[in-house]
Formats: sequence, structure tokens, C-alpha cells
Amino acid sequence: MKDKTFSERMGLVPEKAVQIKSMDDGLRNRLWNCFVNVFFGLPDFEKFASFFLSPEEQFQRSFICNLFDKHFKIDVDDIQMNYDNLSFSKWRDTSVIEIRKILDKSEWNEIYDFIEFVINYLPKGDNRDSLIKEINNVLEEEKSGYRFLGSTLVDITDEEEMSVIKEATTLEDKLKVVSNHLEKSLKFYANRENPDYINSIKVKKLRSYLTV
Repeated sequence: MKDKTFSERMGLVPEKAVQIKSMDDGLRNRLWNCFVNVFFGLPDFEKFASFFLSPEEQFQRSFICNLFDKHFKIDVDDIQMNYDNLSFSKWRDTSVIEIRKILDKSEWNEIYDFIEFVINYLPKGDNRDSLIKEINNVLEEEKSGYRFLGSTLVDITDEEEMSVIKEATTLEDKLKVVSNHLEKSLKFYANRENPDYINSIKVKKLRSYLTV
């Protein structure tokens, strides 16, 4: 099951209901994208991409297509058509311009949804960690009320809980025993619609593991 977005966790948009005798634009567009991907060249493109695109370019192409399909939930046939008529670099640059246009029209919480999607799309490692650190620095300098803890955006109203979880996420080896508990706690902590979210964080328990 798909994790809730930042906007859903904060109660800014309603959680999507089961669609019976109805179909919203997101579902309609993603079903169309499935059809386009299967019948109009994307599988063949993937098959031969390694021969004429660098690993970095392959990652960029995959990210752009996934962003339009899974996050923005808009038709990918337009960006695929643009690729057929342009070199990869021009297609990528055109796609980036389109992404910026979408973000310029987005609400503040949708920007955070986008950033969280990007972070979670990146594989775990130094690049993702560096980006999280850079984003958190910007959030702090610009006095945002939100920070990344791991790959999840949370608000910073409770400084004690923030400091404990932040410390915990930097000590993976010591916390392997409680990694599942920590992961679930972060999800509950970030969900402001859950009235028991604070109780999901066992501060003393986490601190006891940190001091072992």
C-alpha cells in the first residue's frame, strides 16, 4: 500500500476514498500511462537504453517518467512524444521546464509532497543523505516549520522528540534491533491526523537503546 503523502499526513487533503462507479483524473491518467508504456515504445526504449544513454541519463529519464506518472499523475505520452523528436539532453531540459511550471502553480504543501517524492525515489546512500542535509539546512535558514527525519518530512513542534529521533536515525548499527519500531514511529509521528501520534514515540525507550 502506498504511504501517505506529506499533505495527507498533515490533514491538508483528504485521504483518497475507494473509487466505485467513479474515476478521478489521477486514476484515469495512470491507467492511460500503463497503456502507453506497454504499446508505444517504452519497453523497447528500456531494452536499448543502456547502449546509448549513460547510467546517469538512464536514471534521469526513469525519474522524469515516474514523476509524471506516479506523482503528478498526468499523461506521459506527451513527454514520450517529445523524446522521439528531441535529443535526450533537450528532452530532459524541456521536461525540467515543465516540472518547474507545474511547481510554480502548486500549493505550499504540494511542494513538500514533491520534495518528499524526490527523496524517496533516490536510492539510500551518500547522495540522498547529502540532499536531505542540504534541504534541512535551507528549511532551517528560511525558518520553515518542517524538517526531514530520515526520508520523512515532519513538523518541529516537539523539540525533545525531534532530537531523540534525529539521534536515533544516525545510529543505524546500534538500532538494528529496534529499526522496525523506529520506522513505524516516524510514520505515526508525521501523521497529524492520528490523535495518538505522540504516544507512538516512546522517547525513553529509544533513549535507552541509544545509550547502550
